[in-house]
Amino acid sequence: MDKIIDFTLVDTNNEEVTLSDLLAKQNILLLFYRGSWWAAWSQRLSRVRQDYQEIRKTNTEVVTISVDSPKVTKEFREKLNLPFIMLSDEDLDVIKSYNTLDSKEREDGFISLVATFIFSKDSIIYQYISKDHWDDVPSNEIILKKLKKLN
Repeated sequence: MDKIIDFTLVDTNNEEVTLSDLLAKQNILLLFYRGSWWAAWSQRLSRVRQDYQEIRKTNTEVVTISVDSPKVTKEFREKLNLPFIMLSDEDLDVIKSYNTLDSKEREDGFISLVATFIFSKDSIIYQYISKDHWDDVPSNEIILKKLKKLN
């Protein structure tokens, strides 16, 4: 993907959040995840929570997207005490526009591949999209190094 695609989705309180509004204030670490049901994402997002203050020091906000409903996402967020913005893409519109749609339909429908994007105000600094595996997801250390180079 060559350019940032703007979008508006609802957060855990059913309030609209627009990417361009967030980018006007800070960098964005955008994480697409499969859903709250996947135990690996509980671990991954908990690790992101542990480094959240370091991420914020780079003038970066963390935003997550999954197909989970706002209600399910809110329960997941509260269970893990996650401080960042969590959005719902139940219609898969943003997931499709960012080419992160998993081509395999599951019992409950389609989900996103694991993906990580770092955006500055007007450019994509980094992007990773899995091919339905977990082993090479970028670590917080790799992400933090890239974020620190932005400042």
